[in-house]
Amino acid sequence: MFQFALTPRFWQQGDMLRRSRRPALSAGALHPISVVLFDGSAVFRVNVESCTLDELTFPSEERSNWVGRCRFLLPRADGAFMALIADMGRPKVAYKNGESLILRDAGAMLQTLALAAEYFGLGFSPLGILGNEVVDALPKHEQLLAVGGAVVGLPLQSD
Repeated sequence: MFQFALTPRFWQQGDMLRRSRRPALSAGALHPISVVLFDGSAVFRVNVESCTLDELTFPSEERSNWVGRCRFLLPRADGAFMALIADMGRPKVAYKNGESLILRDAGAMLQTLALAAEYFGLGFSPLGILGNEVVDALPKHEQLLAVGGAVVGLPLQSD
């Protein structure tokens, strides 16, 4: 589902900002948002450039805090929790006030992920939380910004 929803379909050649065209809309085609996926005890970054899941070394206490916070909101969720993390460096280089574009991009990415999940018969729910604790546990977090959380997995069956 992530590959379908996030993988670039076109790269602008010779562009130092590596602009690309993807299913999720992004201001200036910068796509500064990454998905960090919490599945069981593992934590992955969805690497859209190589179409892989890169396992992250993530402190277990911070992982448990994030997953616990997500489970508090959706206790019956059966899936993987995710945090959307923006790299503020990219829009700041391209635009004078690039920060204003980040939340719009996050909304567009959540919508695209929700549509892709529906296409693949999966359940998807934005959580309405940002994920600051995820950013705090990542290296070089001074230019990273938490911009959303969601869960994807098996759809809930009615009782």
